[in-house]
Amino acid sequence: MRPLNVPEILRRAWRLTVQQPRRWFDMAVVPLILLLALDLLLLPDPTALMTMSAGGPIDQGAATAFLGSVILYFLLSLIVWTMFASAWLQACLDVPAAPGAIPGLSWSRTDSRVLGGIIRLVLILMAGFILSVVVLGSGALGGGMNPGTAMSIGVMAFFGMSPLLARSSLILPAAAAGQNATLGESWRRTQGNAVRLLLLLLGLVVGAYVASFVVGGVVAAVLRGMFGTPFSVGPRLVLHLAINLASFATGAFVLAALASCYRQIASATVLRPVDDTRNDA
Repeated sequence: MRPLNVPEILRRAWRLTVQQPRRWFDMAVVPLILLLALDLLLLPDPTALMTMSAGGPIDQGAATAFLGSVILYFLLSLIVWTMFASAWLQACLDVPAAPGAIPGLSWSRTDSRVLGGIIRLVLILMAGFILSVVVLGSGALGGGMNPGTAMSIGVMAFFGMSPLLARSSLILPAAAAGQNATLGESWRRTQGNAVRLLLLLLGLVVGAYVASFVVGGVVAAVLRGMFGTPFSVGPRLVLHLAINLASFATGAFVLAALASCYRQIASATVLRPVDDTRNDA
């Protein structure tokens, strides 16, 4: 198995995203608007979230409403992100999209295939979450499963399952390209490149999260100094816009790198070369 050329993967991802931002931004506009609407309608004010995470007595009714809102938000945002990821992976792999398809507004068979791949990756992550809860035991959950505890366990699960997630990640570009998108096929193709793929994707995902977190923190600090807290609708809209825009930008970079990994591993006999020099104007 030919080793992954990591520098070339990063250069290609840079060319596709940073040097040609219109390529991913045009596909992200509608999903961005939809996510902003979901953020304002379903997510609580950040100060309320911090209050729930701080420990102490928890209103069970508020906690139940929060959990239901988060689950609904997760399901709807998953659909929105799937349409963006599907369209962007197809663009990175130079696979023609369905005629008239608009990411965020139209659903295709490719979106269904990519969603199936995402669900499989989420199930792997959920298995890690459940395993982490079992290993930690009741002592770690003495204060209940509040948002702070859930996030901490989720981070542990992500790092614990990252080798499995990395080996399974090729199901996403394979699904976007209309190829065999099975976990077994992904594991077969990543044989010999497991460590490289793990370090590359883990570094990119963590870097993307940190970048979005920093952007959100800086914007929140500026808004707090200007308007105080809790935030009204206007400042919250600006904050969510900044966070989501950063998430789409970093997500586009990660997906472009993943598509480049798939191209190198799958070889050019499956896919046509991507024209990195194409003018997107």
